[in-house]
Amino acid sequence: MSRIPSKLHPIVLTEPEALLFSILRDCADDIHRDDPSKPPLVLRVAGGWVRDKLLGKLSDDIDIAIDKMEGEPFAQRLSQCMKEKGLEELRVATIQVNPEKSKHLETANARVLGYLVDFVNLRTETYSNDSRIPHVDFGSPLDDASRRDITINALFYNIHTGEVEDFLGTGLQDLANGYIRTPLPAMQTFVDDPLRVLRVIRFASRFGYRIDDDILNTVKNNVVKEKFEEKITRERVGVEVHKMLKGPNPVLALRIIHDFGFYPVVFRAPTVPIAIEGGRDMDPSLSVAYAHVLERIFASPALPQMFAHSLKLNVCEDDHFLLYLTASVIPARGRTFLDRKKKKQSLSREILLTSLKLSAYESDVASDVLNGSLRAAAAIRAHIATENGLDRRTLALLIRELGKPPVLSKWYLNVLFAWADEVVATSDDSDEAVLRLGLKYTRFMRSIREFGIEDAYDFRPHLNGKEVAAHFGLRPGPEIGEYLNRLTEWQLGEPDATKEDCTRWLTAYVLGKLEKQCADSVYDFAKLTCPFFDFIRSSSHRAQNNGQQKAEEQIVLAVHL
Repeated sequence: MSRIPSKLHPIVLTEPEALLFSILRDCADDIHRDDPSKPPLVLRVAGGWVRDKLLGKLSDDIDIAIDKMEGEPFAQRLSQCMKEKGLEELRVATIQVNPEKSKHLETANARVLGYLVDFVNLRTETYSNDSRIPHVDFGSPLDDASRRDITINALFYNIHTGEVEDFLGTGLQDLANGYIRTPLPAMQTFVDDPLRVLRVIRFASRFGYRIDDDILNTVKNNVVKEKFEEKITRERVGVEVHKMLKGPNPVLALRIIHDFGFYPVVFRAPTVPIAIEGGRDMDPSLSVAYAHVLERIFASPALPQMFAHSLKLNVCEDDHFLLYLTASVIPARGRTFLDRKKKKQSLSREILLTSLKLSAYESDVASDVLNGSLRAAAAIRAHIATENGLDRRTLALLIRELGKPPVLSKWYLNVLFAWADEVVATSDDSDEAVLRLGLKYTRFMRSIREFGIEDAYDFRPHLNGKEVAAHFGLRPGPEIGEYLNRLTEWQLGEPDATKEDCTRWLTAYVLGKLEKQCADSVYDFAKLTCPFFDFIRSSSHRAQNNGQQKAEEQIVLAVHL
């Protein structure tokens, strides 16, 4: 039994946990009774659940490590045992070996008493220098602990004895001291599986723990970065970054990525020969600076004031993530490249979509906010500089622009990032400076609310396309879309307009457009048929400058001729 340091909590099982472990023990006993000549199975909870329980936190992340049996057959036998006890039979899912996803051993999982439980045997992994795919075999508890990323994730809880087992001899003390170290020398741990570098960053930022000097020195070695590029799929990178930015301290995560020199490796620009407008050299420190300012903004009293009394807008945890994600690619702002079809693409979107394999929604929103926040900032400056602020129509059209898909109802993210832009530009991120600058953004958002245009991004005019087509006798086509756009612009400035008002306005607009087209046609006809048109036109300009109108009559005469 390993002695638990006084800084940590003794593991006390909840009733559901105690029942779960009792069923697991009974199943192991049944298996032993089938063949008493073999040693009894020993079941241990491994990794995160043990760590979190020792920290006094709840956890439903239960991984069962089995010493002499593979996970899938044990899970199937467990399902049979539960059925015999009159409990719900399990639906066992088998996760096949998939080296591309770094699944080097078949595992199984099932939902047991409400817990999603993973089952896998204790294992040892042996790597070759030229492959990221290890040779996997049954191993001892020490073998299994040694192959893990960091010591605090290498602890076991023996469900038969109720004891915490620290086979490395350092895991418990490291957890008590808030210390991140690798079970083996950092170079071996990272070369075997370079993703462990990102896991070090994630857990160090999650818990705020100090990182061992061996790790700090090793990550500076280019061999680690080269192995990272060779062995790790971009999906795995994206999963880790996603967890960091959704975690409790994304600012620290980005800072450690920068300090490790891993920003160009993680947020990798396209590697094929490609011309990037703005250049490839990006300043990773910008991502840290913006994330730090966003953290200040989220904690500022100006933020709740900004959305006070709004029934339609509210900043949520998902918004925090999207803004931190935007900050993570701020070094790529304004940079573009030509894709294989010679079409200009946003570099920030490409990094998120292909280097991190994030969703199109997340990639598009972050990229759009990088650009949209600049437009928002210009409008806010104009709004504040004007005595009465911008008018309703102008502000509503701005929201429609900022709220184009996929941003939609989250158009205000542009405003928040514009606020961060200004704080970073002043080089003063004190609480007082953040609050002072936030007041004008609060005023801007108050105007939006008072005008009742918070949902202008989704505004629909009183007339639809079919009604416009029927009114003017038009066939479906782009002309109807243009009329609806003009009507929308007009109605946003006329909130009390009725359907009849819209019909009259649109009729006048279309008639005015037709009159202009007729006048333009006459002008073009005169230019083609009258040999003296240019002379007459210049005479018209001279006459207008002298306050005379006779040249216009000459144009009319020329048309008749």
